[in-house]
Amino acid sequence: MKKLFLIGIIFVVIGAGGLLLTGVSFSTDEEKKIVEERMLEGDINTVEIDIDIGKVTVTESERDNIVVHYEGTVPTDQFTFEAESNGNRAQIVAKSKPQIFSFPFISSNWNAKRELLVELPKRGMEKVVIHGDVAAIYADTEHVATLEAKSDTGKMSIEKFHGEQLTLRSDVGSIFVVEASGGMDIQTDTGNIDLTVTEVTNHIRLKSDVGQIDVKLQQVPDALGLDIASDVGPVSVANLKGFDQFTGSPIRAFKGEGGPILDVKTDVGSITVR
Repeated sequence: MKKLFLIGIIFVVIGAGGLLLTGVSFSTDEEKKIVEERMLEGDINTVEIDIDIGKVTVTESERDNIVVHYEGTVPTDQFTFEAESNGNRAQIVAKSKPQIFSFPFISSNWNAKRELLVELPKRGMEKVVIHGDVAAIYADTEHVATLEAKSDTGKMSIEKFHGEQLTLRSDVGSIFVVEASGGMDIQTDTGNIDLTVTEVTNHIRLKSDVGQIDVKLQQVPDALGLDIASDVGPVSVANLKGFDQFTGSPIRAFKGEGGPILDVKTDVGSITVR
């Protein structure tokens, strides 16, 4: 009995420590509606965005400055909204403050509106980084050189990207890229990937653990390599100039020499490249 009592005490201490470290709380504070708008001036070339719950929209405008607009119903006195610049870097944060003994995902009002809009100058940015915990991410950033976006849970949509490197990550959620060129690294653990490439100029890597992948190439370069495989699911390559029609897995084919590689993999799901 004494050993069982000691073991019980140890589990209680470990559990309490875990709550403290993870910022879990049992509070149920009231909520309030806020509307915030900020303008960030200066020679900014890097923007970092962090949101916990809601929708993030990043677009481009004719303005010379960055405009940030946030509207939502948030926990009273437990919410942080920041839009600040330091040198050539801007940081935008819209998320609940970590509290001891709270369960934010349980106590949050999931139906409440929480939307963050960031307008970037059309002159372009060197780098934009977006992170969402449970968030839908939409970006129309044609003139951004490097775009990185990650969502733990939520749909991700990229309207237009013609920069150097596009990196997208989603733990649970589908990823849609309507128009893109440049290097790409797109991965989701659970969800589909739908990609349209206007021009293949660099390596493209697509990976889904569970989900189908659909790739449309509007132009096929003179040199291109294909490395495509699905552990469980049909695979097909059709109507690509300079390539035969392929079905089955894996598919490895090359056209020309020294060209970029289209690397498409899924553990469970179909793959179509056309």
